[in-house]
Amino acid sequence: MDLQMIIGGVVAFGILVAGLGYGYAQFSKGRRDNRKEAVTDELDTLQLLSSKVEALEKLSNDQEKQIVSLNRKIDDLTLAVKERDKKIDEYILILQNRNPRFEDFITKSEKFMEDTSHSINHIKSVTDELKGGMTPKA
Repeated sequence: MDLQMIIGGVVAFGILVAGLGYGYAQFSKGRRDNRKEAVTDELDTLQLLSSKVEALEKLSNDQEKQIVSLNRKIDDLTLAVKERDKKIDEYILILQNRNPRFEDFITKSEKFMEDTSHSINHIKSVTDELKGGMTPKA
């Protein structure tokens, strides 16, 4: 019986060592699998974030183009409003009987008449001198 107990003890010890070895192997395999899954999950997350960054960059570029386009439209509309306001001011002056073009015409006409009157007076004085120096023959 001693031999049986020794053999039984050795077999039991062998089963214990084999069980511990199997348990350690499973634990190691699980850790490796978990690491692989973690790396795979991280790669998936990285790819997802990368695609989101690309989509956001595209959206940002599109919005920048829209901003530039809207700024051009604002500039065009501002210019149009300024031109409209200028015409409105001109129409108001016309309706108030103060047409700026007419006032400019009057100013130029007055200057022309003043210049012309000086010329006419000079011509008159020259003709008067010529008449005075001439005596009619009778």
